[in-house]
Amino acid sequence: MHELEHIIEKSKSGDERGFNSFFKETFSKLKKQLFTFVNSKTEAETIFIEAMQKFWERFVVNDNKLPENPEGYIFRMCKNLWLMRKRQHWNTVVLKESFSDTEIKGDHQRDEEGNEIKKEALKKGLDTISSKCKELMMLSVDNSTKLVNCFESLGFETYQALIQAKYNCKKRLIKEVYRALSNLKQ
Repeated sequence: MHELEHIIEKSKSGDERGFNSFFKETFSKLKKQLFTFVNSKTEAETIFIEAMQKFWERFVVNDNKLPENPEGYIFRMCKNLWLMRKRQHWNTVVLKESFSDTEIKGDHQRDEEGNEIKKEALKKGLDTISSKCKELMMLSVDNSTKLVNCFESLGFETYQALIQAKYNCKKRLIKEVYRALSNLKQ
Protein backbone atom coordinates (compact mmCIF):
# COMPACT_ATOMS: atom_id res chain seq x y z
CA MET A 1 0.00 0.00 0.00
CA HIS A 2 2.79 2.40 0.95
CA GLU A 3 4.40 1.78 -2.46
CA LEU A 4 1.18 2.68 -4.29
CA GLU A 5 0.83 5.88 -2.27
CA HIS A 6 4.40 6.77 -3.32
CA ILE A 7 3.56 6.00 -6.97
CA ILE A 8 0.47 8.22 -6.79
CA GLU A 9 2.43 11.09 -5.23
CA LYS A 10 4.99 10.85 -8.05
CA SER A 11 2.15 10.78 -10.62
CA LYS A 12 0.71 13.97 -9.18
CA SER A 13 4.05 15.66 -9.68
CA GLY A 14 4.15 14.53 -13.33
CA ASP A 15 6.14 11.26 -13.23
CA GLU A 16 3.64 8.66 -14.44
CA ARG A 17 6.13 5.86 -15.09
CA GLY A 18 5.41 4.20 -11.75
CA PHE A 19 1.69 4.30 -12.35
CA ASN A 20 2.16 2.82 -15.82
CA SER A 21 4.09 -0.07 -14.23
CA PHE A 22 1.34 -0.50 -11.63
CA PHE A 23 -1.18 -0.51 -14.50
CA LYS A 24 0.65 -3.28 -16.38
CA GLU A 25 1.32 -5.39 -13.27
CA THR A 26 -2.27 -5.13 -12.11
CA PHE A 27 -3.60 -6.11 -15.53
CA SER A 28 -1.35 -9.17 -15.65
CA LYS A 29 -2.51 -10.16 -12.13
CA LEU A 30 -6.21 -9.68 -12.91
CA LYS A 31 -6.22 -10.95 -16.51
CA LYS A 32 -7.13 -14.53 -15.56
CA GLN A 33 -9.97 -13.35 -13.31
CA LEU A 34 -11.28 -10.96 -15.98
CA PHE A 35 -11.58 -13.84 -18.44
CA THR A 36 -14.11 -15.49 -16.11
CA PHE A 37 -16.73 -13.03 -17.36
CA VAL A 38 -15.39 -11.45 -20.57
CA ASN A 39 -15.01 -13.27 -23.86
CA SER A 40 -11.89 -11.73 -25.36
CA LYS A 41 -8.60 -10.08 -24.52
CA THR A 42 -9.79 -6.92 -26.26
CA GLU A 43 -12.91 -6.73 -24.10
CA ALA A 44 -10.84 -7.39 -20.96
CA GLU A 45 -8.39 -4.64 -21.89
CA THR A 46 -11.17 -2.17 -22.68
CA ILE A 47 -12.96 -2.76 -19.39
CA PHE A 48 -9.69 -2.69 -17.44
CA ILE A 49 -8.61 0.59 -19.05
CA GLU A 50 -11.97 2.17 -18.24
CA ALA A 51 -11.71 0.95 -14.63
CA MET A 52 -8.17 2.33 -14.34
CA GLN A 53 -9.35 5.69 -15.69
CA LYS A 54 -11.93 5.81 -12.90
CA PHE A 55 -9.28 4.68 -10.40
CA TRP A 56 -6.96 7.46 -11.61
CA GLU A 57 -9.72 10.03 -11.33
CA ARG A 58 -10.71 8.98 -7.80
CA PHE A 59 -7.32 8.44 -6.22
CA VAL A 60 -4.90 10.62 -8.17
CA VAL A 61 -7.02 13.55 -9.37
CA ASN A 62 -9.56 13.72 -6.52
CA ASP A 63 -7.07 12.52 -3.89
CA ASN A 64 -9.48 10.09 -2.19
CA LYS A 65 -8.17 7.63 0.39
CA LEU A 66 -6.84 4.44 -1.21
CA PRO A 67 -8.79 1.22 -0.61
CA GLU A 68 -7.24 -1.48 1.56
CA ASN A 69 -6.97 -3.87 -1.39
CA PRO A 70 -6.41 -1.81 -4.58
CA GLU A 71 -6.30 -4.84 -6.91
CA GLY A 72 -9.54 -6.22 -5.47
CA TYR A 73 -11.09 -2.78 -5.78
CA ILE A 74 -10.03 -2.51 -9.44
CA PHE A 75 -11.34 -6.02 -10.14
CA ARG A 76 -14.72 -5.08 -8.63
CA MET A 77 -14.75 -1.92 -10.78
CA CYS A 78 -14.07 -4.06 -13.87
CA LYS A 79 -16.88 -6.43 -13.00
CA ASN A 80 -19.31 -3.56 -12.38
CA LEU A 81 -18.37 -1.94 -15.70
CA TRP A 82 -18.93 -5.26 -17.47
CA LEU A 83 -22.35 -5.63 -15.80
CA MET A 84 -23.32 -2.09 -16.81
CA ARG A 85 -22.36 -2.83 -20.41
CA LYS A 86 -24.47 -5.99 -20.37
CA ARG A 87 -27.43 -4.04 -18.99
CA GLN A 88 -27.01 -1.34 -21.64
CA HIS A 89 -27.14 -4.01 -24.32
CA TRP A 90 -30.49 -5.26 -23.03
CA ASN A 91 -31.87 -1.76 -22.54
CA THR A 92 -31.39 -0.63 -26.13
CA VAL A 93 -34.54 -0.35 -28.16
CA VAL A 94 -34.84 -0.43 -31.91
CA LEU A 95 -37.62 1.83 -33.13
CA LYS A 96 -39.54 1.45 -36.35
CA GLU A 97 -38.99 4.30 -38.84
CA SER A 98 -42.67 5.13 -39.44
CA PHE A 99 -46.02 3.97 -38.11
CA SER A 100 -49.47 4.13 -39.64
CA ASP A 101 -52.40 5.64 -37.67
CA THR A 102 -54.07 2.25 -37.27
CA GLU A 103 -50.85 0.75 -35.92
CA ILE A 104 -50.56 3.56 -33.38
CA LYS A 105 -54.21 3.23 -32.24
CA GLY A 106 -53.94 -0.56 -32.02
CA ASP A 107 -50.66 -0.35 -30.15
CA HIS A 108 -52.11 2.21 -27.73
CA GLN A 109 -55.09 -0.02 -26.95
CA ARG A 110 -52.86 -3.09 -26.48
CA ASP A 111 -50.54 -1.03 -24.27
CA GLU A 112 -53.43 0.04 -22.04
CA GLU A 113 -54.65 -3.55 -21.71
CA GLY A 114 -51.11 -4.75 -21.04
CA ASN A 115 -50.59 -2.05 -18.43
CA GLU A 116 -53.78 -3.07 -16.60
CA ILE A 117 -52.61 -6.69 -16.53
CA LYS A 118 -49.18 -5.59 -15.29
CA LYS A 119 -50.72 -3.47 -12.52
CA GLU A 120 -52.88 -6.38 -11.42
CA ALA A 121 -49.87 -8.72 -11.44
CA LEU A 122 -47.89 -6.21 -9.36
CA LYS A 123 -50.74 -5.99 -6.82
CA LYS A 124 -50.87 -9.77 -6.57
CA GLY A 125 -47.09 -9.97 -6.27
CA LEU A 126 -47.06 -7.38 -3.48
CA ASP A 127 -49.80 -9.31 -1.66
CA THR A 128 -47.69 -12.47 -1.63
CA ILE A 129 -44.49 -11.04 -0.13
CA SER A 130 -43.98 -10.32 3.57
CA SER A 131 -45.02 -7.01 5.09
CA LYS A 132 -41.37 -6.11 5.78
CA CYS A 133 -40.48 -6.77 2.14
CA LYS A 134 -43.47 -4.75 1.01
CA GLU A 135 -42.42 -1.84 3.24
CA LEU A 136 -38.86 -2.06 1.96
CA MET A 137 -40.01 -2.06 -1.68
CA MET A 138 -42.27 0.94 -1.08
CA LEU A 139 -39.45 2.87 0.62
CA SER A 140 -37.03 2.05 -2.17
CA VAL A 141 -39.29 3.62 -4.80
CA ASP A 142 -40.03 6.66 -2.63
CA ASN A 143 -37.60 9.34 -3.85
CA SER A 144 -38.00 11.43 -0.70
CA THR A 145 -36.69 8.64 1.56
CA LYS A 146 -33.04 7.65 1.69
CA LEU A 147 -32.60 4.05 2.77
CA VAL A 148 -29.25 4.83 4.37
CA ASN A 149 -31.06 6.99 6.92
CA CYS A 150 -33.66 4.42 7.94
CA PHE A 151 -31.94 1.01 8.10
CA GLU A 152 -32.00 0.94 11.93
CA SER A 153 -35.69 1.89 12.13
CA LEU A 154 -36.45 -1.02 9.80
CA GLY A 155 -34.65 -3.42 12.15
CA PHE A 156 -31.37 -3.90 10.25
CA GLU A 157 -28.00 -3.71 11.97
CA THR A 158 -26.17 -2.26 8.98
CA TYR A 159 -26.97 -0.50 5.74
CA GLN A 160 -25.39 -3.42 3.87
CA ALA A 161 -27.88 -5.81 5.52
CA LEU A 162 -30.73 -3.58 4.36
CA ILE A 163 -29.39 -3.54 0.78
CA GLN A 164 -29.08 -7.35 0.80
CA ALA A 165 -32.65 -7.67 2.11
CA LYS A 166 -33.87 -5.22 -0.56
CA TYR A 167 -32.18 -7.30 -3.25
CA ASN A 168 -33.75 -10.53 -1.93
CA CYS A 169 -37.19 -8.91 -1.62
CA LYS A 170 -36.96 -7.50 -5.13
CA LYS A 171 -36.00 -10.93 -6.44
CA ARG A 172 -39.01 -12.51 -4.67
CA LEU A 173 -41.34 -9.77 -5.89
CA ILE A 174 -40.21 -10.15 -9.50
CA LYS A 175 -40.71 -13.91 -9.30
CA GLU A 176 -44.23 -13.47 -7.88
CA VAL A 177 -45.14 -10.80 -10.44
CA TYR A 178 -44.07 -13.07 -13.31
CA ARG A 179 -46.06 -15.91 -11.81
CA ALA A 180 -49.12 -13.64 -11.53
CA LEU A 181 -48.62 -12.37 -15.08
CA SER A 182 -48.55 -15.86 -16.52
CA ASN A 183 -51.71 -16.75 -14.56
CA LEU A 184 -53.51 -13.60 -15.72
CA LYS A 185 -52.59 -14.12 -19.37
CA GLN A 186 -54.06 -17.64 -19.36
